[in-house]
Amino acid sequence: MIPVPVGAAAALDVVVTPEMTVRFDELGPVHPVYATYSMAKHFEEAGRKLLLRHLEPGEAGIGRSVSVEHLAPSRVGDAVRVTARCVELRGNRLTCACRAVDAGGRELGRGTTVQTVLAEEALQARIGGPARASTPRVGSATPLSDRPAGQDTAAMAYEPLVIGNGPRKVLALPGWFGSATGWGPFADLVDEDRYSYLFLDYRGYGARRGEAGEHTLAEISADALGAVDALGWTSFAVLGHSMGGTAMQRVLLDAGDRVRGLIGISPVPSTGVPLDEQADQLFSGAAEKREARYAIIDMTTGGRLSSTWLDRMVQFSFDQSDPVAFGAYLDAWARTDFSDQVQGNPVPVRVLVGEHDPALGAAVMEQTFLRQYPNAALEVLANAGHYAMFETPVALLTAVERFLDEL
Repeated sequence: MIPVPVGAAAALDVVVTPEMTVRFDELGPVHPVYATYSMAKHFEEAGRKLLLRHLEPGEAGIGRSVSVEHLAPSRVGDAVRVTARCVELRGNRLTCACRAVDAGGRELGRGTTVQTVLAEEALQARIGGPARASTPRVGSATPLSDRPAGQDTAAMAYEPLVIGNGPRKVLALPGWFGSATGWGPFADLVDEDRYSYLFLDYRGYGARRGEAGEHTLAEISADALGAVDALGWTSFAVLGHSMGGTAMQRVLLDAGDRVRGLIGISPVPSTGVPLDEQADQLFSGAAEKREARYAIIDMTTGGRLSSTWLDRMVQFSFDQSDPVAFGAYLDAWARTDFSDQVQGNPVPVRVLVGEHDPALGAAVMEQTFLRQYPNAALEVLANAGHYAMFETPVALLTAVERFLDEL
């Protein structure tokens, strides 16, 4: 994708027709004025005009979200100009601020659109049919009624967050309390010219809240491989934090030689994590209890960090996960042991742990990862606990980049 400068804009000129007024399928005509849903359509069209200028061969764009605040009426025959202006390009997502004005400059409405850029073949495969577009490079959504029977429409609607366009590909799997957008300052520091990061949401998390699933490591791996396949990645490294550390090992088993290396940040080993009765009660209660999540984050960062930050981490976790999914994933990471399947695997592995993490620190890594993987190495991050992407993001990024550049 050709970078879209902040402030770049596209315009769309329309004249309100009777078809653009408020008419519902069941209720029929309601108001003889420019409909809010017509304005939303034109916001999306203006944003698409801007995006089309910046797509490269083999890329396609699809709408992710649209918002409209309708401020004033416009009648049949009125001229309307709609503009879409880039306010952010983050990875493969373009956000535009949109505005509609009449011929006299009166503001009729404002809002935003978000579009996602994917490989054209991946998008066509996802929507179950050939692209329908104003240009051969761009795909568009297929109506639900036209999709093949049995196709998982919820999974197809999800577009992972991709940051960067570099040659080194990294699949990033979050922890139990995280999501695709839960990597803190670390994600903001990614060198987008050298690396491409795919930040995945698990089912029930982030952009996939409300999506049903089995909430197993096998399911995470299948979804992750589907996401990298959709981007056309033939090989990649896997970065896993905490729960994502055990999930990355499941991906290794399922993807084989496609995985060039594993990077674990305070990673859960393939043995799972045995919990005594008191710990089991604490972790099992975290699905519903705010105080349990607070205690876990506080404990795993050494009981030394600001209560303000702890509260925000807890709130983020509740905002970014369905309680049922959150609770079910406990079995996936804590009570699943597949260590016999990874024993002796020659893949390069770098394990990064915080000096203040009492749960998944250096001693645990020496007993698990370093004994299981002959090409594993351990690095302890000073002044970090379990959440190095927040506590010491620059040191973490440096260690991750060093490993990636060695592969």
